[in-house]
Amino acid sequence: SNMKVTCLRLANIYGPGMRTNMVIPQLVEKAFSGEPFTMHGDGTAARDYLNILDLVDAIILTLGLDSKFEILNIGSGRSTEVRELVGLVQRITGRNIRIESSKDNPTQDKKLYMDVSKAKRVLGWQPNIGLEEGIKRYTDWYRSASAQIL
Repeated sequence: SNMKVTCLRLANIYGPGMRTNMVIPQLVEKAFSGEPFTMHGDGTAARDYLNILDLVDAIILTLGLDSKFEILNIGSGRSTEVRELVGLVQRITGRNIRIESSKDNPTQDKKLYMDVSKAKRVLGWQPNIGLEEGIKRYTDWYRSASAQIL
């Protein structure tokens, strides 16, 4: 068959309009509402976060691929702890986030990040929006979206 298949393994994608039960929207919401954020364990669980616009760039580049079959990791290539996210959101919003601790989930992996070197090699792709910039953009969107709702 002449069908071309490309599988994209995605990091934790974030950006405007995302599901509100994810960690970045939760932190931003709690920063403005003053309600406590529930942190599982000591906040050292870490994930790879990628802005939606960087994902869109990767998908567009994927459409031009000429290979029969590829599996590519699409992420930032770095791991960020929940407690680092808390600090970033506090700095960006200028607000303190109250933390409530809850027991750690022992079944969850502690640190996850993606090796994106193959995507760089095969697609010529790399993420352009750093986490701090991405959270700033999300926060701006959240403020304007909230203003429209209220």
